[in-house]
Amino acid sequence: MMNFRKLYIVTLIFALIVPWMSVAQDLPLLPKDNSVNQGVMPNGMTYYVVGNSSAKGMADFALVQKTGRSTVGDSLSGKVVDVAKDALAQLSRLGSKSPQSFLTAHGVNPGKDGFVKVTDNATVFLFDNVMLSQSSTVLDSTLLVIMDIADRANRTDDEFVKKWYTPADQAIIIAGDVDAKTVVDKLKYMSMMTPGGNPLPRKEYVWNDCDSMVFECAHDSIHELATVSGIWRTARTPREYMNTVQPAVYEMFVSELGRMSVRRIRNRLYNDGIPYAHVLYDHQNSLESLSDETFTVSVSVAPEHSMAAAEALASGMSSLDSRGATVEEFRKVRKNFLDDLAAEDRKPLRRNSDYIDRCVSAFLYNATLASQKEKLAFYHSRNLSDTTELRLFNDIASALLDGKRNFKLHYSNGIACADSLDVRAAFDSTWTATSLKPFGHTTYNTPVTFLPGYGPKVKLATTQVEHMSNGHIWIFSNGFKVIYRRMPAHKNIYYAMALNGGYSAVPDLEYGEGAFMSDYLGLCRIAGVSGHDFAHYLDSEGIVMNSEVGLSSTVVSGHAPEDSMEKLLKILLSVFNWRGHYEAEFS
Repeated sequence: MMNFRKLYIVTLIFALIVPWMSVAQDLPLLPKDNSVNQGVMPNGMTYYVVGNSSAKGMADFALVQKTGRSTVGDSLSGKVVDVAKDALAQLSRLGSKSPQSFLTAHGVNPGKDGFVKVTDNATVFLFDNVMLSQSSTVLDSTLLVIMDIADRANRTDDEFVKKWYTPADQAIIIAGDVDAKTVVDKLKYMSMMTPGGNPLPRKEYVWNDCDSMVFECAHDSIHELATVSGIWRTARTPREYMNTVQPAVYEMFVSELGRMSVRRIRNRLYNDGIPYAHVLYDHQNSLESLSDETFTVSVSVAPEHSMAAAEALASGMSSLDSRGATVEEFRKVRKNFLDDLAAEDRKPLRRNSDYIDRCVSAFLYNATLASQKEKLAFYHSRNLSDTTELRLFNDIASALLDGKRNFKLHYSNGIACADSLDVRAAFDSTWTATSLKPFGHTTYNTPVTFLPGYGPKVKLATTQVEHMSNGHIWIFSNGFKVIYRRMPAHKNIYYAMALNGGYSAVPDLEYGEGAFMSDYLGLCRIAGVSGHDFAHYLDSEGIVMNSEVGLSSTVVSGHAPEDSMEKLLKILLSVFNWRGHYEAEFS
């Protein structure tokens, strides 16, 4: 069965990554983020407090309760929603003020879901961007409101609330411009006035295996596109392993699988001459809910290309299932994954909401509190050859992907679903045909000589200090400016080239067409090479390039290996000086 096979493979991964560990031993833990202060208050409530000064004078607050629609049984699911709605209205410490006026008067703002959100397995009260700098009483008032909500089980005669909302089943989370020790001391003192209680066992997760494909078709009256999606289920990570390295390793492999899937499907669509709107993947993992993990790959096209989309989806995924990836493919997606994680880690500011989300997962699902930095350090600490990791990756892909077992094919069409059976037949036949033959990798022979040479040399005129980045400004004799700062970048060069002139300068542009201008790298020829082949050349060189065309400016940015500076400069020259219409001819 798939869930046992996944567990076996993941255990094998750890045996190779941590050779001194036996299967009987506990899996290693990722180091906890030192900025997160975690503990249990005298009344049994859990607290997470993070001092984060990224947003001066601001903080986010959350109260998490382990009671949702599915935790109490179907017959009582509506009761959970009613209790959440009534919680703010029945606060006892507001005096004559309404909850809305009291909270807004103290700088407490509702989030996108309002002040409370009920999910299948939790109720979460969110108070975002609380302006602590507004008054010295805002912090204490907000804490009193939260503790009042948490104490409802001790003040009500409602047996449902008494049973399902004890303090031991709740956690308070605070992230923002606060002194963590002071806040923890306040919470502990307040909790002494809130009696505790025994936590109530929740319904255990159960994995349900399914031998056959589930096919569903939906008419989407909002969107005109047709979307074919493959959704693969697998068992969630056991709770006792959630704060170990297991979810991090599996997330890495699945992310790489998603990136590889998108590449293969896009190549198939391009080779078949099928225009597409999106090819996307998504991984719903054990950090987000108590349900199965799902891996989804979706292809969106015009309705008349629905069967071609199904064939491309089946071809790309079946080839990964039956034949796996090549070393070259694997190295590219692994580098992209680590580079993206490193870029996230280097961001100078940390959002309070990121800490809130991480602590919510830790409380509800026993997820790790490790930061991106700790995860990145763990990934770089592994000492496996590419061929060994490729073998493990291919085993994971084969265990997860299947054209029948624990698989759902979803088809949505903005026009009608009359062709749904044809779409399913196209997927089935292509999956079977592809699994019986090796995957034909497309070779892109784009020579380096297609890039232009350098123009006339210019001299460096002046050098200045750039105070915003603490770097240097180089001003050349032709007026061109370069801002440079040396910093640790994992053997990469991070670049951005900005030019005056955006879509407002394009003649005869129709209303709304400016939104598509940022796609121009793939829609034109660059130095005589199609946008598709140009993208593959960048990929083969390990160069990431993104474009953004605004109203009055154009920016091309990304990163490249540190030994690719000369190629990168030639590429940037090509992008801005040697472009043409896609159908144009170049010598």
